[in-house]
Amino acid sequence: MNILAALLCLFAFPATAQTPTQTPSQMQMKAALGAYFDAMNAGDTAKLKSMFSDDAMIEDPFGTPLRTSNAFFDRLATVKLNFKILAVTAPAMPTAAAAVNLTTPHGTLTVIELFTFKPEGNISSLKAYWGSDDRKQ
Repeated sequence: MNILAALLCLFAFPATAQTPTQTPSQMQMKAALGAYFDAMNAGDTAKLKSMFSDDAMIEDPFGTPLRTSNAFFDRLATVKLNFKILAVTAPAMPTAAAAVNLTTPHGTLTVIELFTFKPEGNISSLKAYWGSDDRKQ
């Protein structure tokens, strides 16, 4: 019976020989989002590219073809954007979200942006949720 109990304990608890993968804390993810929107407002594409992992993909708006972060930020380099953060939350690691008002030369729209992070703290994906009905002239 003791052998059976020992085997059950062995399979019930994760192995401790491996170092568990750490994820960024809620505070780190929220700080990264603040830095991301500051860089977007400044048009700092070098900073933006450095915040994303090499294999990061961006879907903006959600439902459109995925783009690499480099291609996405190269395309935005000539556009003046102004983000106003309405709310930031990081409820489930490694994911954080922000509600923002985005002002462009074509008007203002409210966007929900969902970020996923790698254990090292780089952003691995970004999905932006907005529709044409969300734009205000």
